[in-house]
Amino acid sequence: MRNIVVQIAVGMGLIALFSQTANADWVQTNGPGDGRITALAANGNYIFAGTDGGLFLSTNQGLSWVAINLVLRFITSIALRDSKIFVGTDGDGVFLSSDTGKSWKAIKSGLSKDSIYSLAVKDSILFAGTNKGLFLLNTSDTNWIITNNSLLKSASIWSLAASGNKIVAGTSDDGIFLSADNGANWTPINSGLIIKQANTIAFSDSNIFAGTFGGGVYYSKKNIDTVTWHAVSSGPVSNVRAPV
Repeated sequence: MRNIVVQIAVGMGLIALFSQTANADWVQTNGPGDGRITALAANGNYIFAGTDGGLFLSTNQGLSWVAINLVLRFITSIALRDSKIFVGTDGDGVFLSSDTGKSWKAIKSGLSKDSIYSLAVKDSILFAGTNKGLFLLNTSDTNWIITNNSLLKSASIWSLAASGNKIVAGTSDDGIFLSADNGANWTPINSGLIIKQANTIAFSDSNIFAGTFGGGVYYSKKNIDTVTWHAVSSGPVSNVRAPV
């Protein structure tokens, strides 16, 4: 059976799952910070954890953590592209580091909103979901542009995910949108989605999963022209949200 290595953000700290079988055990790591984890990203041995008090780095599977600048900032999202680290914050916009967090620069030109809810990288385009609108940035540039989609210009973009040629955006009230051309055009994909508050989105193999507020988890096949959502959750799980 395949090895399982999962990191998940929870309200009281970072828990790592290491197991050789599906009968896995959770082990709490040493930190980071005060334990309120709001974002996670990994690249090789580097694990970045965002908190409500800054950004932390572990290079030993969570045994120890080091604060890497951006202290006293509420980290909402992290996206990685080659050697670049993009970090979204609540109130301070987006920051970029090209040296594993040793130094940072703010990327604010054209970004009219400072509260960043979500980040995702697709090819050379960085997408930022804000409290009012979806913004795009070429990773070789420093100027943001807002999407040309009329609904996404004013929507709260709670979640973003990218896989293959697709980028998906989840909103607070208008459901989920799909782009297959790096954000030039967007199509609503809400068939079967009863609750249109999409708090978090993830790709897994051939499926797209969406966690909603009040409607639990939905899934759809991603490799089809027409997306249709199906409810998959049962029991007490109804409000699924990102840890921010």
